Amino acid sequence: MRFRTTCRRVTFFSVKQISFIFVVCTSFALAQTPVAAGFRDFSFGLTTTGTPTAEKPESKLWWNDGIWWGSLYSNQAQAHRIYRFDAATRSWSDTGVTVDDRNSSRADVLWDATTRKLYVASHVFSNTGKVTTSSEWARLWRFSYNSATKTYTKDPGFPVAISQGKGEALTIARDSVGKLWVTYVEGDTVYINRSMGTDNVWGTPFALPLPSASGLTLDDISAVIAFAGDRIGVMWSNQATGKFYLASHLDGHPDDLWQAEEIAFPALGGLGDADDHINLKTDDAGNIYAAVKTSLTNSDAPLVMLLKRDSFTRKWSSYTFGRVRDHHTRPIVQLDVGRRLIYLFATSGESGGAIYLKTTSMDNIGFPVGKGTAVVQSASDFRINNASSTKQNVNATTGLLIVATDQDSRLYFHNYFSLQ
Repeated sequence: MRFRTTCRRVTFFSVKQISFIFVVCTSFALAQTPVAAGFRDFSFGLTTTGTPTAEKPESKLWWNDGIWWGSLYSNQAQAHRIYRFDAATRSWSDTGVTVDDRNSSRADVLWDATTRKLYVASHVFSNTGKVTTSSEWARLWRFSYNSATKTYTKDPGFPVAISQGKGEALTIARDSVGKLWVTYVEGDTVYINRSMGTDNVWGTPFALPLPSASGLTLDDISAVIAFAGDRIGVMWSNQATGKFYLASHLDGHPDDLWQAEEIAFPALGGLGDADDHINLKTDDAGNIYAAVKTSLTNSDAPLVMLLKRDSFTRKWSSYTFGRVRDHHTRPIVQLDVGRRLIYLFATSGESGGAIYLKTTSMDNIGFPVGKGTAVVQSASDFRINNASSTKQNVNATTGLLIVATDQDSRLYFHNYFSLQ
């Protein structure tokens, strides 16, 4: 199904000194369908999963060479492709470069500005951890970028297998000495793997050697991040203990030498307070910011929260983004370090609905009550969900781009913020 979209600006307002323009769009297919906030994009069809912008800690977008790019699904090619975003026309174009031809796979994307390489860690979703064939193994792709032609080319020797297990989510990071790391939960245990000297040679995955990294539920996840200039962090949920944990590894140290786990968020009222929602960012000072979700059920209880780890004290603080009555889910956090601003996006309701935004100062964190401002919303697409963006921090040069999907209408959506 193809859509022709016309849009007009309807709202202009300022949040924390940042101006946002929201757009009402009408898409022509069989009938006119107004979109209240953001843009309706192309159909991802019936040949892939209903949630190609999932999972929670994974990033589908990156910014490079003055352009936003995405790993999006082409129904025509029945593969995940590299797409280019045109901020002026608010439109996507398929570059024809295939990322993964496994139509049910999901990916986490890392653009490395130092090596000028694009890394895509791709996996088949499962919360059982069981694998039957090599076609289901997690894989790593690496692409080189040509700035003259503005094209990506798959590097020789890729893809390579990075795990023979399956997980609900898999994320990738690169440390300061050039080693790549991935993490995922297999069965009831947090696993990690790493490259061995070159990007296309990997070791054997091993369990994170810490007590609370095992005995998880099948629904738990983990996420990896490079932070503080010299270390790797792995954060995971453990719904059996009701807590979120973080462990860190100093770059260059033995792969199995990890510092003692930290409790990032304690149980508030017994078991089940931590849910399997994690999205990570870090700032220039090495502080870690984690958008997470609890499993609390009281109407006034915090449901989606922002956790912050101070790089100097190594202490964690927590801030309520939304309460149970707001029905937020699947939050992602983005940072504008130059303006000292945090953007936190989340879906409401919990089975899909619309994407909402709240913004706060990095120096005085606090979110207003309520759902926030709708930034991706449609009058006819009722299950918009799974917002995704980039691992990179944003600024006035990059702007801020998010994507989401609706699993019923099977359409992509986006909104772009100029941050001017």
